[in-house]
Formats: sequence, structure tokens, C-alpha cells
Amino acid sequence: MNNNELKNSPKHKIEAKQNVYTLTVNKCDNTDIGTYRAQIDNGIDKGEQSAKLNVGTKPTVVGKPTDAQVQIGQSARLQVQFAGQPLPDITWTRADGQPLGENAKVANDENGLAVLVFDSTTLSDKGGYIAKATNIVGSAEQKLNLDVKGICFFQHRISTYISFVLI
Repeated sequence: MNNNELKNSPKHKIEAKQNVYTLTVNKCDNTDIGTYRAQIDNGIDKGEQSAKLNVGTKPTVVGKPTDAQVQIGQSARLQVQFAGQPLPDITWTRADGQPLGENAKVANDENGLAVLVFDSTTLSDKGGYIAKATNIVGSAEQKLNLDVKGICFFQHRISTYISFVLI
């Protein structure tokens, strides 16, 4: 691997059956990523074959995402950081199965940051949202809640009664 000779070990198993040679790498992790080259010499002829090993990891949520609470009309932002190899594709959905509202804009980046932005919230934006990260190894989800509070106005009329006593 990467110009280092491998021998049979608990980590690497080299087998030969007839004319088929197999290398098994047990419990692959990131330290196993690299180019593996087999060199064959039977005394008459020589051959070489290379293969590149990549290690995939299932998406995971990084850190602890937080819910958002805003007043109606304010902007809001829900975000989740995902990790995974290869970097996952990210989608957003509403937890209630309804389509994303016209106020919701997906602004994910290429580094695994899932972002859902609301420029001006309405009461219909209130609810749960799910960010889902998917790659060839698996998927992970994170639910976030957006709480939109309405502004209440109370009108109270005060009447003043003045009593006059005539004598």
C-alpha cells in the first residue's frame, strides 16, 4: 500500500487460489485509504495491477443543532452540519409531509452544511423540518422546529366616570 509491502496480518489477509490473488483489508478506516499494487513474478513473466481503496462513512450529524423561534415577519434560519464520506447529498422536507412553503429557501453548501432560510416568516411556516443527508453508505436525519409567534394587540378602553354631588 502506498509503496509499503504488506504481509499477512490480522488487518491484511493475502490469499492465492489458482491464478486469483485476493487482498482483504479488515475493518477498513481512513488510514487504509490509498493505492494498492500487486506485483506478480512467476520467473517467466512479470505483471502488475493497481487498485485504489476509498473508505466510505455513513452520514452523521455534527454538533447539536438548535430549533429557531421568531416573531411573525422576521427572518429565520435552520441549519445542520453533516459529515460523511463521500459528502452526502442533503434534502429538506416538512415533518408533516406538506411541501416546503414559498418562504423557505434551501441554501445547502458543498461541505455538508444543510441550511433552510426564511426571509420573512408567516404563521404557516411554523412546524417541524427534516434535513436528510444521504450517500452510498447510508443516511441520517435531523429534525428541527421553527416556532413563529404572532404579535397580539389588545385594545382597552378606559372610561372615566366623574360624579358630582350637588348640595
